[in-house]
Amino acid sequence: MPTGADKDDYLKEHYEDSGLWWIEDKPENALSGYNVGMKPILVEHGHNMDYKGPATVCKSWKEIYQLIIAGI
Repeated sequence: MPTGADKDDYLKEHYEDSGLWWIEDKPENALSGYNVGMKPILVEHGHNMDYKGPATVCKSWKEIYQLIIAGI
């Protein structure tokens, strides 16, 4: 999908209730994944430092890897 494109309809059509991991840096897209039953991970960046929501925030790919391997 193009950068900046709305992902809601696509995620609902292809991934609803999948329980798959969804890695994002845009809070709105992380929430979209959460709303269709995915497990969102938000990669921390300057533009999302004040994020409050259901996604797990990770600062690095190492943290993402450890989270997924732990199966949380």
